Amino acid sequence: MEYYIFCDFWDEHKEQLESDSTFVEGLYLYTDEGKRYANIEHIKKKDRFLFMGSGFVVRAKGEVVGKKIVSEPRPFYEIKFKIEQLKPPICLNDMKWRKFLANVSFNGKYGTFIKHENVTQLKAYFRTTVRKINKEIYDAIA
Repeated sequence: MEYYIFCDFWDEHKEQLESDSTFVEGLYLYTDEGKRYANIEHIKKKDRFLFMGSGFVVRAKGEVVGKKIVSEPRPFYEIKFKIEQLKPPICLNDMKWRKFLANVSFNGKYGTFIKHENVTQLKAYFRTTVRKINKEIYDAIA
């Protein structure tokens, strides 16, 4: 299964995306059928991309397609990914996080991702929460 990422970032960040130390906030995971799933955070590390969010971690190799999807109010770029490995959900001590995990389905060869009812709320949750739990996730996948 191939996945497509539509990145929400400014034009000047595109060069950073192709470097080895990029951190891009507020990505959405799409399947090749065009269905949008959970909001995720994206980190590029060497030749691999690590996705964090929705209680799962995906390791995948990525190719920057570079196609601009939307110009206003912020540009979106398309990145094509092939999933290599899918780790089981990571449960943290945060009760809100555990409650959030209850809304996520995790099964199938590559995993089935069910999007949260309120995508806007989900995006805000990740932008405030992921910063706090990054270290725990890094430790878990190290």
